[in-house]
Amino acid sequence: CYREVRDAFSEATFFQTYGPLFGVYLADRARDRRAEAPADARELPYVQEALANLRSGGFAAAVARAAVLLARRGTFLPLARLSRNQEIFRDYADVLPAMTPDHWRRLRGEQELIVDYAPQEAVTTLPELLAEPGERARFRALFERLLQDERIVGQGVTEEQRTMLARMDDALGERLEPKA
Repeated sequence: CYREVRDAFSEATFFQTYGPLFGVYLADRARDRRAEAPADARELPYVQEALANLRSGGFAAAVARAAVLLARRGTFLPLARLSRNQEIFRDYADVLPAMTPDHWRRLRGEQELIVDYAPQEAVTTLPELLAEPGERARFRALFERLLQDERIVGQGVTEEQRTMLARMDDALGERLEPKA
């Protein structure tokens, strides 16, 4: 019993003595990391890499970018909607790019960076991603089907989404408007 009390007292003394010093050490490291962090997020390597890929990626990148451009901003994604999204992926497998879910998430993340840091270029470079007429026709077919699908249109198309569709139309020279 005496040894246990002595050991506990020794540990408490150690942490009382050196604990605050460790806090100072951690604060210094955090300050150093903040000093090393770029002031503009565009300077981060992964943002620069995404922006360097602005004009590459083909059909898959165009679909991911359009999904980001048309995403409902600031809304909660309920679990039921996630399962609907999985159904939609299965139903549209013939016109969607064949990718693993992990590759899709990575590509979508890259496209989110492009949309966030270069929003104008994200739209205006869509024709470069869809340079081949077959890819552009497939992209158009995908969005025509999506915009007629009750699971999609049933949720309603917001004014922001209509505006983005019009911008994509102008960039591609195609009509992707939802049916009224």
